[in-house]
Amino acid sequence: MNTDDLYSGGAALDSQLEPYSDITHYNPASATENNAMDTHQLSDNQAQEDEEDSDSIEEQEDEDDLSILMRSWINERNSPELLEYEGSALENLMELVDFQTQKMQTQQVPFMSNILKMDVDRIKYLVRSYLRTRLGKIEDHVKYYLDNQVYRERMSQSELDYAKG
Repeated sequence: MNTDDLYSGGAALDSQLEPYSDITHYNPASATENNAMDTHQLSDNQAQEDEEDSDSIEEQEDEDDLSILMRSWINERNSPELLEYEGSALENLMELVDFQTQKMQTQQVPFMSNILKMDVDRIKYLVRSYLRTRLGKIEDHVKYYLDNQVYRERMSQSELDYAKG
């Protein structure tokens, strides 16, 4: 097709769109008649979707913790002051790392093991960088953070012990 056919609105464009002409005149009633599924197929598909949904609920919770920690890490790195400690997300991610490490050791397929290892390494990097950033701030301004009640409440018990130590 050349550009003259496109600008002229000619028959060449219409002939190319002819196989798709039924899409522009979509009729939901005719689509259900042509593509009707029996109830057995529908119930099988629904059962598979339910199983996938129950598996994805656990993954979604982990992703929520991951996104919380990632957002906290970015905020902590860009903030001049110490922010609130995300202890619950951190603990949940560390439990996930332990679980995936055990799963890696029992994995029969080396490719899957490599994928799990890469995921674990990514989470470990995020956790280490988050904690390193917080400890760097505490080391730089230890007296200020220990004297100020607001900042002491933002620290974890381990960070308080480190600052006092």
